[in-house]
Amino acid sequence: MKALCSRLLIWLIEPSAYLVSDKKEIKEWLAFSYTHPGFRKFAAERNYKFLKELGGGSGMQPLPRDNYTLKFGQRLELTLLEIKTKAAFLESEKDRLAKKMKT
Repeated sequence: MKALCSRLLIWLIEPSAYLVSDKKEIKEWLAFSYTHPGFRKFAAERNYKFLKELGGGSGMQPLPRDNYTLKFGQRLELTLLEIKTKAAFLESEKDRLAKKMKT
């Protein structure tokens, strides 16, 4: 119920976010993001931050279970985003090479 209310609220605030019907635009953005240095830097820094928080360190208190699970899930989401961007980039490169071979 919470998820439904959240989606409804987001849709009411910004309906264009859920009206995107062009999957090609999304794939192009993901492929572009894979090669963009800003995205790569963001992903690397965020991943490092999660590793540091999850691993703790000398003198740090361990995270409570809920916070640990939250940080682990956020790191997993970041990893999945990186996987999607790489897959979109490889697919776009494959399509580009196929078009180049045809001509």
